Amino acid sequence: MPNMQRIFSFWVVAMIFLSCGKTQSDSSKAYNEQVEIQLNNRMDYFIQLYGSKENLEKTTGKSFDKIKEENRPIIKQQMIAEHIIPTKEH
Repeated sequence: MPNMQRIFSFWVVAMIFLSCGKTQSDSSKAYNEQVEIQLNNRMDYFIQLYGSKENLEKTTGKSFDKIKEENRPIIKQQMIAEHIIPTKEH
C-alpha cells in the first residue's frame, strides 16, 4: 500500500506541474494577443497619418509587413515597461 501512496503523490505533483505550465502558456498567448492588438492599432494610426498603406510604404521605403515586424518588439517592451505584460521575475 505505501507504494500506491507514493505513486499517487508523484501523480499529484505531476498534475500540478503540468497545470502550471498550461497556465503560463495560456498567459503568454494572451499577452501575445495584446501585443498584436496594440501593433494593429499602431499600424492603423500610421495608415491614417500617411493617408494610405501605400503612402506609408512609399514614405518609409519599407513594406507594411517589415514595419510591423520592426514595431512588434518595441510595443512588447513598452507594454513590459508599463507592467501590462509581467516579466518572468514577477
